[in-house]
Formats: sequence, C-alpha cells, structure tokens
Amino acid sequence: MLARRSLFRSRARARSFLARVSNPWFALALALATAGVPGIAHAAQGLPEKAPPPGLQAIEGPSGGRLLTGTFPAAGSSDATFLAGLKRVHGYFDGVAHVVGVVRSSDGTTTIGAITGTLRGMPVQGAVITASAPGEPARVALLFDRTGQFAQSIRPLFARLGQLVAASAPSGSASSGSASSGNASAVPPLRAIEANDRTVSAKIPAGWHVMALASGVFAAGGPDGSEVDQEVAVNFLDPRSPVARGGQSYYHVAPYPSDPVQALMTMARLQPNTGLRVERSAPEAAQSGTRIAEVSGTQRLQNGTPGRFIGLVGLSPMNQYGGWSVSVKMMVAPAATFDRELPTLAAVFSSYVVNQSARAGQVQQNINDNQRLVNSLIEKNQDVQRRNTDVFNASMQNARNVQNSIDRSTAGFVNYLNDTTVVQNASGGTSTVSQNFASSLVRSNPNAFREVPVSEYRQGTEF
Repeated sequence: MLARRSLFRSRARARSFLARVSNPWFALALALATAGVPGIAHAAQGLPEKAPPPGLQAIEGPSGGRLLTGTFPAAGSSDATFLAGLKRVHGYFDGVAHVVGVVRSSDGTTTIGAITGTLRGMPVQGAVITASAPGEPARVALLFDRTGQFAQSIRPLFARLGQLVAASAPSGSASSGSASSGNASAVPPLRAIEANDRTVSAKIPAGWHVMALASGVFAAGGPDGSEVDQEVAVNFLDPRSPVARGGQSYYHVAPYPSDPVQALMTMARLQPNTGLRVERSAPEAAQSGTRIAEVSGTQRLQNGTPGRFIGLVGLSPMNQYGGWSVSVKMMVAPAATFDRELPTLAAVFSSYVVNQSARAGQVQQNINDNQRLVNSLIEKNQDVQRRNTDVFNASMQNARNVQNSIDRSTAGFVNYLNDTTVVQNASGGTSTVSQNFASSLVRSNPNAFREVPVSEYRQGTEF
C-alpha cells in the first residue's frame, strides 16, 4: 500500500498551496493537518508539566504532544510578526530554542518555523507558527513533542489547532463559511466510524456516506460530490505475464505504466466520463520500491459537477507474476467550493487511522490467499504441460511403431524379391538363406530350425 506522506514536501510547494487558500490561518492548519504522517501512537512518556507564558492557552495533544496558542497585536511586516510570536513563547523551553528552518506563504501572512530545544531537560522538537490578516490580531501557535515523537503527534495537534481557530473565528470573518466569500468554512462536527474488520477508523460529517471502509481502505463522499480517499487501490496484470496469458479473470489487465501519473490515468479509464486531468505533478521519494507523486487537477464528479482534486498517487513495482497496483490518497470537491471545503476535507482526511496489528494479520492472510491462487494457476499450467507432453510422447511412440512395421515389411519384401528367407536354429542364431534351402532345413529337422516371420524382424539385426 501507499505509505502516508506529506502533500507539501518542499517550501515552494507549501507556498504555492497556501497562496491558493484565502484565509492564511486555515491554510496553515490545512497544510499541516493533511501531512500524512505515520499512524498515531500514544507516547510512552509524557511531557513535563509547565505553565504556559501569559496570554497563551496550553492544550495536551489527543495522541501526545502539547499545543500553546494565543493572539497578540500584529507587528507590521511578516518578519516582525514572526519575531514577535517567538518572543511570546520565549522562556517556555530551557534556555534558547533553536529555529532550524522557516517556510512562509507567498502572500507573507503565514510563517512556519521548525524548532528544537529542551523542556525541563527533555529534548523536544516542534513548530512555531504566526499568522496575520488585515484588521485582525496576529496569532501564534507552538506545537511540540518529545524528539522522535513529533512525527506521530503533529497531525492530531494541527487538527486540534484548526478546531480552536474555527471556534474562535468572529462572525462574518473569512472563516465563517459564507458562501459568497469563497473563503474557508468552519469544520462541522464529525462522527466516528470503524470498519467491521477493525482495520481502519475515521470521522465524517453528517450527511456524508461511506464508500469503502475495510482492509485498511477508507473512502467517503459528501452530498455535494466531495470525496476523501485513503489507500484506495486497484490491482492490474501486465498482459505479458503468464497469468494474464492464461486467461485469468481476477484482475484488470493493462501494461505496466512508466510513472505514477500514467498509472492514475490507467485507473481513471476504468470509470468512464470522469474527464480526469492532471494539471500539476511532482515526484516524491520512493518507498519500498513504490514510486510516489503529488498530483492536482480537475475531474467531473459523480453528479456531473466540475471538480478539483489534490493528493498522492503510488505505483507499486511489478512482481514476479506480472502484477502491479496503483493506490491513491485524494481530496476531491466541486471546483466552485474547493477552497472553502478544504478544511472539512482535511479534517476527514486526517482522521483516518489504521489498526496496524489487525491490518498486519489481514495482509498476511491476503498474501497467503494470493500465493495459493498463484500456485493453483501454476499447477494447472504445469498439468496442461504434462498432458501435452504425454500426448506428444504417445504420438512419437506410435510413429516409431509404424516406422518399425514399415521397416519389417520392407525387409520381408526385399527377401521375397531376392528369393531368400530367415531361419533360426535351436540356439537362437539366425541366417539368411534361399527359400528352397530354408524349407529343406525345416523339413529335415523341425526341432532344430524354423523360418522367422516378418513380424519378428527387428531393427539393427541382419535380417
């Protein structure tokens, strides 16, 4: 399956995406909430207790880590606002925290800085974020966890941050969800759902319907045609594979594609009239041989409405039997409301959690079932080959028997023309003599001699 990875791997890509969303704070929460990090796991060791700086609210993360957030007067430029935000959280860590990297949106309203430091002697890592909009106070957020655990707690921390921002947005602001504004809307309440096989769980808003929820796969759709897909995959067989040539009907048959984008287009052709078009793509680092690409573009939704999408596509390597698969992690919505619905899509997207232990057993069972299927196909193929070999060998033996009969008949006919015949004495020795002499020998001593019939002639003998 396609491993969950960030949709925004580079600064340029993050800036490009943030610039497409009107509200910078929601853009920030969305960009990092949709960063598909490894599955959530509770920290084995909690963070040391410490009161937050004045004016900041401290919230423990639902799966580890801690969030500090609050507002402060905007300081003019983006640099000044970010420095003011750092001062707001200064002193919370031991000594001085180190900023090891900074990303800023193209409009300059949102700045994200990666930090490292210690809290009461415990090494921590996280991010400081500042965001400002004209006429509104600036916001600062500090999200962090123990070093090595931040990758697991970042997603629920940012989901919680997005909920806080949505709840605190003033009526009529950019985040109020006005249909006329086109800006990001508040995330509606989500209800939890879990697969019957307990391999996957997620959360969806009221009015959404589940399209797939089993075997680690999650797909759900909204009444407007919006859709969120996690680990949705389709299996194919290359037409050159022996299994495909054997006429099996278990998988789709298609040539192995050259890249993930081509694989996505192959997958899209299975469902006609989608009009899927990839407008932008960027390769990601391969994982376990699976090639990955970040993609975005347009398509027609199931209700016929023009839509937009953004997500990841994974192309698996072709296995020894000629099988390959394409998997997607995707967010889709009507084009007219895509930006406004992104926070809801992101919340649904980031709520996806796989029960690794349950899934591991299921994966092993699938591997065993697939191996049994392949072994059965191979055995059937070998049985056909054995039957064909037996038929061929029987045909060749029959041909040899026919040829031997022809050879004996030819030898007898040659003897007849030469007025000769074959006699055999009591000890088994044979001689070729004239027919009259042979007859005399047999008549004089029938116990010692006999004439050899043509049916007993053998290849490699004198007669």
